[in-house]
Amino acid sequence: MKSILFGPLALFVASVVAAEPVKVPGIYSNMHFATEDVIGVEVFIVFGHNQYQAVVQCSEGSPGIPEVVPVTVSGSSVSFKLTSEKSGCPATTFSGQLTKSGLSGKFEGTAEYPGLLKRGRSYWQ
Repeated sequence: MKSILFGPLALFVASVVAAEPVKVPGIYSNMHFATEDVIGVEVFIVFGHNQYQAVVQCSEGSPGIPEVVPVTVSGSSVSFKLTSEKSGCPATTFSGQLTKSGLSGKFEGTAEYPGLLKRGRSYWQ
C-alpha cells in the first residue's frame, strides 16, 4: 500500500525539481594555472537595464583583455558574439547550455572549445 502512495508522489516531486529554471547570472570558468601559464575561459554573466551582459576573458598563456558583450538567453540556451580577439577568445559566436553545474558550449568554428565552464568562483578571486 505504501508503494502505491509514495510512487506517484516521488514522480511528482522529481518532475517539479527537474522543471526548476537554471539561474542565469553567475561566474562560469575553467581558467587555471598550468605550469607557467594561465589557461582557460571565464564568463561572468550579470543582469542590468532589462538585459544580460557578459564579461568574457580567455587565456592561452597570457590572459586577454576582458570584453563586455550582450547575452541572448532563451530558456537554458545562452549565446553571445565577441567582436575582437583582444579578449584572448576567438572573435566569433559562443553558444551554450546552462545547467546547475555550469555553462557547456563552444565558440563557432572550434572543436568544442571551451567545453564545460563550471559555475563558481572566479580564477581571479
